[in-house]
Amino acid sequence: MNNLAKLNLLKKLVPLVQPHFDDDGTVGQDFAYLTAAILNGTVCYWPANRPILLFLPGKRGALAAVWDFINVEGAACQRCGSALIGGFCQDETCPFSDHVQACPSGWNGHPSRSDMACLCGDHIIATFVPQRVFDNDESEWVRFDVTEVIRKMTQRQACEINDDQYESDDLIPAEIRDKHNGPFRVIVEDAIAAWLKKNK
Repeated sequence: MNNLAKLNLLKKLVPLVQPHFDDDGTVGQDFAYLTAAILNGTVCYWPANRPILLFLPGKRGALAAVWDFINVEGAACQRCGSALIGGFCQDETCPFSDHVQACPSGWNGHPSRSDMACLCGDHIIATFVPQRVFDNDESEWVRFDVTEVIRKMTQRQACEINDDQYESDDLIPAEIRDKHNGPFRVIVEDAIAAWLKKNK
């Protein structure tokens, strides 16, 4: 989406959302967050009950593009219904715990689906690593899909994202960040480089 299209989208969203700025203390702040996301090509992470979502246009129609900049958290796995965090199912027995939701291979073994090849290589998977002085338990590492966020960036912006820097910290979904206190690192630099080499 070019800059003119982004400005036109915002121009049409303002009259829909602005009348509700006083309804809830979060709506005005969240619209500012959404405005920044649209202008910068990033994504807002909100829970499904966030008030601003009530005032946005539907996912079909002239203003549907706004949803390209919104990730509604608390979504359920399309196969088993368990919670999703960062695009991965949290039920370790579900194939989608190893495959992002967009990968058809997550359906392998399902009685109504044919087995299909894995497409996870087409996605950029970041890893959130809590850091403790005496503990490096990989069972606490959390993988999350950042493909759509990176796809909206220019190649230069994507190349400037480095492990252990604030640029990569900004990729972390709120549902992951809020569950962990203390220091952490994000591993994503190599995954971005491999994806760019393949897709750009």
